[in-house]
Amino acid sequence: MPRLKPTSKEIELHLKQLADNPLAIRAMIAGLSADGLRWSSGKKDWSVVDILAHLRACSDVWCFSIYAMLAENQPVLPLLDEHRWAKVLGYAALSFEVSFNVFRVQREKLLRALLTINIEAWERTANIGGHNHSVFSETRCLALHEVEHLNQFQEIVNKLKTEKQT
Repeated sequence: MPRLKPTSKEIELHLKQLADNPLAIRAMIAGLSADGLRWSSGKKDWSVVDILAHLRACSDVWCFSIYAMLAENQPVLPLLDEHRWAKVLGYAALSFEVSFNVFRVQREKLLRALLTINIEAWERTANIGGHNHSVFSETRCLALHEVEHLNQFQEIVNKLKTEKQT
């Protein structure tokens, strides 16, 4: 069994993060041009579009496991590599708007599903790549992972604003 036990307070926190993260992304990138959304400070650095591609892939993978846990009793799932997922699906080649709209709709569907479940459903589990995870642990990981990447969005926006001023 996963070590994380859901509490109402924790569930509420992570659901709020999941609801707020797309809004925060949209607010941070407001006013950036298509070129600005694809700008990166170096070959190994990500652009706004690259970060969004990564977040979409993570969301795809984690949402799949969450839905599988809600639909099946203790499913056994493979550990999927979100980087390969994004590359195979070509997320970074899409425009920011196209990718963001899919991300936003996917988030609405996830929230609709999670807002209707009871505490027992939050504890439903799956074996993912040989490790036990729960609906709660996957939801928590998704929310916290996105919060970490919000800082990357802000750093890029700040660099772009600094470059425009010089």
